[in-house]
Amino acid sequence: YFFLTLATIWGLLAVNWGHALSLFKILGAVAGPVLAIAAVQILIVNTRLLPEELRPHLWRRGALILCAICYGCLSLALLWDLYLSLR
Repeated sequence: YFFLTLATIWGLLAVNWGHALSLFKILGAVAGPVLAIAAVQILIVNTRLLPEELRPHLWRRGALILCAICYGCLSLALLWDLYLSLR
């Protein structure tokens, strides 16, 4: 519960920091890597842990891979832009 309390306090403070657009930019920057990792985890669970009858079709697996690549590339582009702005 310590981490949850800490995250709640940080969230309450962060809401008052700036305008809504800047908060959405931060949210997007944090959500990109999370969605890329989640797509890979879903793919692993769906292809290894589910019974054969419940596993998704090949095109759905491809869509998950495409999702992971897309969000991963967007996250890397954001990190690269941040690196260039700090130089």
